[in-house]
Amino acid sequence: MSALRRRRQRDAWRFLTPEVEREAPALAAALGSADSLALERELARLVVDGSEREWFASLRRLRVLLEAAATSGADRRTTGRLARILLDQYLLAPSVHDLDPDDEAELAALRTLVADHGRATADQTA
Repeated sequence: MSALRRRRQRDAWRFLTPEVEREAPALAAALGSADSLALERELARLVVDGSEREWFASLRRLRVLLEAAATSGADRRTTGRLARILLDQYLLAPSVHDLDPDDEAELAALRTLVADHGRATADQTA
């Protein structure tokens, strides 16, 4: 395998959907889980200089914050949106790497959050 192809494979995670960088900082701040500007800077740093491992570690930290907010009664529309954004990253992850047991656990946890909170948007607008 050529060096260029290895680099492309190593950087493939950078092409996952941009909703995390675009929406997660404001959503996490709305949940009282994070400082929006600090999270925005951290995500931008990861996209530019970080690794795939660091990116998925950041997603796991966001899921932990999301679960804490969800169990404390945070706005269901906000928790549902953030859960769907994080879930999308894990649904697309197999296109950039093989899922490991930690990824499978994250996927299951996020599916549960979406099932519990993702319907809130439709329920609240009806």
